[in-house]
Amino acid sequence: MRSATSAAQRQRKQAGLQRPPLLVTCLPQLLATLHAACRPSAEQHGLAWRLDTDAALAPALLLPALVLPQLLQQLLAASLRYTRSGGIVLRTQLLAQQQMFQIITIEIMHEGSPDDGPGPALAALLQQPDRARKAAQPEPGWHSIRSLARQSGASLQLEHGSGPGSQLIVQLRAEMVETGLPEHPQAESLPVLDYRVLRVLYQDDWPQQKALLQAFLQDKQADLHALLHAWLRGDLQALGLLAHRIKGASRNVGATALAQAAAQVEQAARGQHHAGLPDLLQALEQALQSFASALQQAPDGPLIDA
Repeated sequence: MRSATSAAQRQRKQAGLQRPPLLVTCLPQLLATLHAACRPSAEQHGLAWRLDTDAALAPALLLPALVLPQLLQQLLAASLRYTRSGGIVLRTQLLAQQQMFQIITIEIMHEGSPDDGPGPALAALLQQPDRARKAAQPEPGWHSIRSLARQSGASLQLEHGSGPGSQLIVQLRAEMVETGLPEHPQAESLPVLDYRVLRVLYQDDWPQQKALLQAFLQDKQADLHALLHAWLRGDLQALGLLAHRIKGASRNVGATALAQAAAQVEQAARGQHHAGLPDLLQALEQALQSFASALQQAPDGPLIDA
């Protein structure tokens, strides 16, 4: 009886350690999505927040696209929580290429005084995650960093940078994919605002038009933030629902490019097309930024021509 129980326990343990399936991923786009999702937290802490991507990275790599974002998101959250001043750079570098494989480092670098950086806290977190979790009371799941690193095939190390700060290094070995990622229609080819819709809604009443569009923008920025966090959690159902919400609201106010970008995200989420989502999420964020710019460029008069 004991041997059967032990065998069952071993099987469950082995099943739990199995690596997730590898999916075709555009790593630069994935990192851009993570960087955008963490930007509000960095701004709240008053930190400089930069992204530096190596142009030599292959456009399509086989990566554990559901586990890797969780690992990086937890490490970024820890870096932000324990950094009091200075700045953080999310940087990728191609270390070496071996036939159809690339060896890559993803670095979370602190720029500033070591006393104001996350180095000591990250060292404790990586060496004794349970102890660090209890002491700092971080968000649930930080104690699983080692497990996520194993599942993603990544090695973790903390080093002193060339300057006064520290850098947390995530090293990966990924297979390149020659076929690349599927192409999607570009939302930028559509108008940022459909003036015909706005004319029907507001009858050229600029004060009302501006107030409602600004409220719409704030609401969709919050929706985008929630959508990016749903992606980081791997919750495609929530991601699809949020994209559907953005799509419908955008169509109602004539934000055509934003509605199209949200529709593509919704379609990919419902079809479980993990590989294309980072690129589509980046396009959605850019469409919302274009909408914000168009609204800001018309502060004193209507967006609708008479």
